[in-house]
Amino acid sequence: GTYDTIIVPRARKVYQSYVSSIYTSLRSALDILVALTTIPTQRAGTSNAKGFQYPHVIVTNGPATGFIVGLMAHILKVLYLAPQERLRVVFVETWARTHNLGLTGKLFYWTDIPDVFVVQSEKLSKVVSKPNIGNVNLMWAQSRRHCKPSK
Repeated sequence: GTYDTIIVPRARKVYQSYVSSIYTSLRSALDILVALTTIPTQRAGTSNAKGFQYPHVIVTNGPATGFIVGLMAHILKVLYLAPQERLRVVFVETWARTHNLGLTGKLFYWTDIPDVFVVQSEKLSKVVSKPNIGNVNLMWAQSRRHCKPSK
């Protein structure tokens, strides 16, 4: 598989007022809309470029911008502007949330936008009735320690 990274502006900066975040969130949503519907520049001109116009999977773990990405993907699919088999949203609630969901987790939970919604805490899994995938950060770090450097 392959992946492309497209950087979009944040929906809201830390400690930004809610009033001014309306503008920055709308600006972010427009840039996200372009990112979700445009063939990435590194793919343009290739024989299969059209196949990269809409991402297959979007993975996010919590910032507000991640919710707007999921929301824009959902809107594109609801309006049949994007293929239904694309723009699958996977939300992973951060391992730091053990007792309740963060704001983005709550928004995804209430709207039921994600195709996959998982948490990294066993305790939180029981509270919100979502699958627990364990602490991915810890598992990744442990697996890296057991890897031998290649020569």
